[in-house]
Amino acid sequence: EEESRGGWRARKRREKEWGRKDRQMRTEMDLGRMRLKWVCLLVLVWFGSGEVTVEMDNLVHEVALDAGFATPIDVDWIPGEVTRMIVCEKSGVIHLAINGVLQSKPFLDISNRVVSLGGRGLISCIIDTQFKKHPFLYVQYVDRRLNTSEDGVKSGKIVRFRVSKDLTRAFGQVVLIGKQVPPATGCGLNESIFSKDVICLDSKHHNMGGLAMSPSGNMFIALGDAQAPPDFEDTAFRTQDLEFMGGKVLCIT
Repeated sequence: EEESRGGWRARKRREKEWGRKDRQMRTEMDLGRMRLKWVCLLVLVWFGSGEVTVEMDNLVHEVALDAGFATPIDVDWIPGEVTRMIVCEKSGVIHLAINGVLQSKPFLDISNRVVSLGGRGLISCIIDTQFKKHPFLYVQYVDRRLNTSEDGVKSGKIVRFRVSKDLTRAFGQVVLIGKQVPPATGCGLNESIFSKDVICLDSKHHNMGGLAMSPSGNMFIALGDAQAPPDFEDTAFRTQDLEFMGGKVLCIT
């Protein structure tokens, strides 16, 4: 009974902490909307009721890359270096293009660590918005470390790499989320596994999600529910458990 009370209190503390972080994120989003409203108001005050014309050609720079990519899935630019674009492929290879010219050497190649069958693979990549202070690349991928079939149980990882000073490559993987692997038989409804640092991927569908980062450096991580449509099992409901990482949007501050 004492253990039951202790577990209940621990869960309540976690729910309270999640609530605090949720309020913090909502406040940040509201501040962003408020700033946008002030910008719009200043434009109206400055130009009065006259017509305001924005020349889109000065805001959009089109770059065409005809490089024969296999499965490009995400792109990003190095902040302050608008000529340097990274192109992330589902297979686990990240390319660098400078002024629209694809470089011969990959920016990063972790294809030997990535499972890319079905909805799996390197799903998202992003450069730190505070790049001068934190010269990092963040990647989200499905790890092939578990010795199971390509469509068997796998685990997800959110990792960080450092970008070299010459901005030509990324190196030195640091795992932020997903340091542990699930059992080869899967996670199922085993709550003792949910509390560990593991992203359970029992199915090859709905794996991982996307990465986004605010100007202040908060990183948001979307994770799939790892369920196979159209025949969803009872395990789909584990997404309602706060301990289970799947089917959530996480935040690293």
